[in-house]
Amino acid sequence: MKVLCGYESSGIVRDAFIARGHDDVICNLLPSKRPGPHYQGDIFDILGEPWDLGIFHPPCTYLCGSGLHWSKRRPERAKLTEEAFEHVLKLIDRSSHIPKRVMENSVGILSTRIRKPDQIIQPNQFGHDASKATCLWLWGGYRFSYRLTSLILDGFVLSAVRFMESRLSFMDHAVSVVRP
Repeated sequence: MKVLCGYESSGIVRDAFIARGHDDVICNLLPSKRPGPHYQGDIFDILGEPWDLGIFHPPCTYLCGSGLHWSKRRPERAKLTEEAFEHVLKLIDRSSHIPKRVMENSVGILSTRIRKPDQIIQPNQFGHDASKATCLWLWGGYRFSYRLTSLILDGFVLSAVRFMESRLSFMDHAVSVVRP
């Protein structure tokens, strides 16, 4: 399977898929934190390629509910929220050729202006001492297992977890892939 992990620089997601025989590339404006296939640049440069799965983690800074109250207090922030939202709409549109897609983001504007998420997970469901609702929007006929709190995809269980790294809510994403 050819996998694109967008807005991801840790390499954790990519390495999990590669370890199981998939062709995975991460894409981010930042350099990769680990060696491996990485496109450092604009995701729209490579989005049109024939991918089988797209996993997208668009930055939540201006999309998450915890920061939306600032849009009323600071007009410049409201503009940044709209720009971030338009970017996500462009991502959804331009990735529509990818048969299976998942987008991850915090509870916020995407939940009200696109649609409700298909699944919400918490880091503490995966053994981490944190509580932060993480929403998943899915396209492509995924099957859910709320009991496992995982996505079942072509015989693999894909568990998505967000880790909070600082008080500034900088998130690093990790996805583990294991056989069911």
